[in-house]
Amino acid sequence: TNMRNNMRVFRILLNEIIWKHYSEEMASGSMPPSFYMAKMKEAEDVIIILSAEICADVPQYVRLPQHSDQEHSVGSSNISRQIPQTERRGRGDTFTPSEASQCYSLIWPMYVVGQTPLCPVPVRRWIISNLHFIADRARIKEAKIAAGYLEREEKIAPWSLYGQTGTYPFSAWVWSLPSWDHVSVDLF
Repeated sequence: TNMRNNMRVFRILLNEIIWKHYSEEMASGSMPPSFYMAKMKEAEDVIIILSAEICADVPQYVRLPQHSDQEHSVGSSNISRQIPQTERRGRGDTFTPSEASQCYSLIWPMYVVGQTPLCPVPVRRWIISNLHFIADRARIKEAKIAAGYLEREEKIAPWSLYGQTGTYPFSAWVWSLPSWDHVSVDLF
């Protein structure tokens, strides 16, 4: 899951660049607006699907209580329809080191989904709630830092948080490959 989520994040970031590029190019008027709108819609669809896949991974690791109040509900966005519900975890429960490690690997992908301009507000709130839950129950301070950035709508480069959370095992794996020629990634 960690590896897949990292690849999803890379694809989200790439499609954000594509979306922004076509958004800016549309102002130039060199092509019909429908061309740009179609390309932006393609990038947006990829971002939404990948975001939903990342969010769908969260409950299996954190097993959050199901929130019924509007403040914590995900709403009716495309992303929320794909987020599975899970069993309730007791208020005093904390995570084992193994569970905490799995939760730790979700922080960066959740932040990237939450910071994208295409993330609906209810989903962003859901992500913030999950990050606080991870911070409190798994005692991972980086989750609280990521939640704070999202709450304050403070835009930091995703790579900055990547460095702060120490998500280096993925980097180590990538750079240990004999050659980039062996890496096949479907970016679109």
